Amino acid sequence: MRAAAVVVRRAAGAAVVAAALAALLVSLAVRMDVLRVSRVLTGSMAPMVPAGSLAATRPLDATSIRTGDVVMFRPPAPFDTGTPVVHRVIDATTENGDVLVHTKGDANEAEDPWTLNASKSTVHELAWSSLTAGRVADVVARAGGSLLLSVVVGLVALRVLVLMWRPRGRGRHREPRGVRWLWDAAAV
Repeated sequence: MRAAAVVVRRAAGAAVVAAALAALLVSLAVRMDVLRVSRVLTGSMAPMVPAGSLAATRPLDATSIRTGDVVMFRPPAPFDTGTPVVHRVIDATTENGDVLVHTKGDANEAEDPWTLNASKSTVHELAWSSLTAGRVADVVARAGGSLLLSVVVGLVALRVLVLMWRPRGRGRHREPRGVRWLWDAAAV
C-alpha cells in the first residue's frame, strides 16, 4: 500500500512539474512571437475548430501559403473588425509579386467577400487547436489568471523543497537527498 502511495505522489509531482514547464515554454514562445494563442469566437471552421477553441498559430511567410492551409489573419478593410479570422485557403495566386489569397470557413456556405494580400498582411498557420483548452482558459479567466499562476508556481516550489529536504530511507535520522550544503548550514 505504501509503495502505491509513493508512486502516486511521484506521478502527481511529475505532472505538476511537467505542466509548469509546458506553461513556461508556451509563454516563452508567445513572448518571442514564435507562437500566437487566440480564442476562436465563431463556428465558421467547425467541426475542425469549433467556437470556443483555443488556437495556436505560428507565423507563415506569404510565399509558403498553399491551397488547403488553415490560416489566421485580420481581414482587409472595410471587413476588419479588429478580431483575427481562422479560415481555410481555397485559392492562392501571385500577381505583380503579391500573394493574393481567397479564404472560406469550412462551415460557411460562401467564400469570404475579400481578397487578402498576404504579402502586405501578417498571416499565421494553424498549428494546433483544442476545445478543451478553450474551456480551461474560460475557467482560468473567470477565476483570475494570476490565481492559477500562483497555484502552479506554489506547487512547483513545494515539490522542489520536498525533494531537497526529505531525508532518505524510512527514518528521519538518515542523510538527506538534495542540497547537502543547505542541510549542513541548518545543522550549525
